[in-house]
Amino acid sequence: MTRLVLVGHDAPLWLAAAVLHRALPPGSMGLTVIALPEEDGPAKVYATQPPLESLHTRIGLDEGALLAATGGTFSAGQNVTGPGSRPFFHAWAAYGAPIEGQTFFPQWLRARADGMSADLQQFCPGAIAAINGRMMLPGAESARFGRCDYGYHVQANAYADLLRGHVERSGCAVHSVEQAHPVLTTDGEAIAAIRLDDGGIIEGDLFIDLTQDARLLHDLPGARRIAAEDGSATRSLTALAPPFTRIPAFAELRAGPGGWLRLKPTRSATGVEYHFDAAEDDSAALEAAGRLAGCARLDGVSFQTREMGRFDRPWVSNCIAMGGAAEQFDCFHDVELHAVQLGLVHFLALLPTGPDRTAAREEYNRVLASSFARIRDFQHAFRALAPWPGAFWDKARVAPISDELAHRIALFRARGEVPPHEDESFSEDSWRVMLTGLGIMPETWPPAADRLDPAQLRDGLRTMLQFIRDAVLAQPDHARCLPALIPGT
Repeated sequence: MTRLVLVGHDAPLWLAAAVLHRALPPGSMGLTVIALPEEDGPAKVYATQPPLESLHTRIGLDEGALLAATGGTFSAGQNVTGPGSRPFFHAWAAYGAPIEGQTFFPQWLRARADGMSADLQQFCPGAIAAINGRMMLPGAESARFGRCDYGYHVQANAYADLLRGHVERSGCAVHSVEQAHPVLTTDGEAIAAIRLDDGGIIEGDLFIDLTQDARLLHDLPGARRIAAEDGSATRSLTALAPPFTRIPAFAELRAGPGGWLRLKPTRSATGVEYHFDAAEDDSAALEAAGRLAGCARLDGVSFQTREMGRFDRPWVSNCIAMGGAAEQFDCFHDVELHAVQLGLVHFLALLPTGPDRTAAREEYNRVLASSFARIRDFQHAFRALAPWPGAFWDKARVAPISDELAHRIALFRARGEVPPHEDESFSEDSWRVMLTGLGIMPETWPPAADRLDPAQLRDGLRTMLQFIRDAVLAQPDHARCLPALIPGT
């Protein structure tokens, strides 16, 4: 039996433990969890990506229990606002449907060129529902139009506690310690065991590093960390504001001259994050965060400096870094748990059945590098194209971007096309709404789009807008649908 040892803290550790315990074939691996002290403060709130919902189903985590334990709410996406630009809504849903068999987006570009004023988000049922306080739940009606997914807003510590209870009830061996140190093999090329602070030794064959500072991986020869391309550090403020009177089904990003703030609503409070340049004074940042949040007082305030960067190979020897241990991402979208999920999915798909793990290790490193590069590009586009004034954004706009992202922006600007890439986490619709929302309006469209008769185009768009109005009106109010799902409310 292969001995698998997980070392980490907070929700990433317990999510990984729950998934691996459920997914591993019985008798194939012995699973041991080494839990370090919590690092997430009481004000941290996750705004999760849609794939997490299906992962919860796989591990048997009930949605109602999740919402009850974490003060959770649904998240249909993120509304983006800032001075001098129109707000836009990035929804986890389809934007437009085909018209007479023709792809929607080029037809929308044609209609805009002919004077139509409707924004792209007006053709997204999920966005319109969320903006109007409703929850577009996936179903037969929404499926007729296209994809309509959702994530959650959950309080991070409560979410970790829920997952931990799930793991402990499963019978996994769990050790809660203050410190854990890797013990290398005699040749120094691999990890032999983990030494606990009480002197105990946990031996293993494979070790998964779920710490934020990659404290297992960085001790191994061959582990190389790559700093962020611009070499900058971002400081973040985390706090809590009072709950919304009418809790929205989305997060909101508000740009200011010195940084940006995100509000993530739960039922008991609103999670507040403010990200600013590390050179700025903390007291000035706190004042700016309060202004952007529209809140006279923020509670549970804490500060943290983030240095973005990644390991060129997240699997080195017999140690696999997942989530924040593998890469510290920018924060424009909450991808911390999504990165853990990607690591778990690909690890399980490549699970080595014999002693030679070379092929599995190399493929894991290849696909994770590709997947993380696509996420990084999506986030970097926010900085490169930011339309907002201020020193923070002036610096962001001149930061280097990848050749792939530069090509994607150039092709979209020229023809309205999103070139496909393997291992993409964000859909073409997500790219389109982000790029247009940040001010990149394509100069033309593929010529094949002109085959559709203008009258058919106008009729198709009118029919679509009417369908969306009717579909949204039929959806439940977000605040009212929560009690029906949460036990005891």
